[in-house]
Amino acid sequence: MNLALNLLSFFFIKSDEKDVWLRDCLYTPEDFIKYNGKKMKVKDMIKEIHNAGWEIGLHASFNSYNNAIILKQQKSILEEIIGEEVISVRQHYLHYDVTVTPQIHHEAGFKIDSTQGFARTLGFRAGTCFPYYTFAHQKKECLNTIEIPMLIMDDPLFNDDGLELYGEYAVKKCMELSNQVKNAGG
Repeated sequence: MNLALNLLSFFFIKSDEKDVWLRDCLYTPEDFIKYNGKKMKVKDMIKEIHNAGWEIGLHASFNSYNNAIILKQQKSILEEIIGEEVISVRQHYLHYDVTVTPQIHHEAGFKIDSTQGFARTLGFRAGTCFPYYTFAHQKKECLNTIEIPMLIMDDPLFNDDGLELYGEYAVKKCMELSNQVKNAGG
């Protein structure tokens, strides 16, 4: 399988209505939104983004970090919408347990995870800008799921519990981090 990725992936969340956390998103594929100046269903927007060549991944619900059944259900909803396998995931609120979540991602069939990042700042939470294979702590073995560290998330840039950077300062900070990655050959 070719794991070459676009520079940008779009992650969509679908909470399990039976196990909703306070801050999980509650939109459904059937909800209407305005996208590209048109009123359409969320699922049609997802299809448009996918058909434009962008990668679609699962922004897994908060309580799915330790439950392969929930992840598989959420993944299958997106796969039905785009008509192909969804290979990437990122956990909502970066809810992740290094001793459990990698194995759960593997069991759910994900090839790529991008959860390792910071919620209130930018930078190298995993200590690297390079992708690496995840590890199953319980089995003491490498998995075939690749972690692509998330170095920049929009929330920390702008929110008052993060960096509170705006406009040119946010762009400057992102460019500084991009140059660090470039200088490391990442």
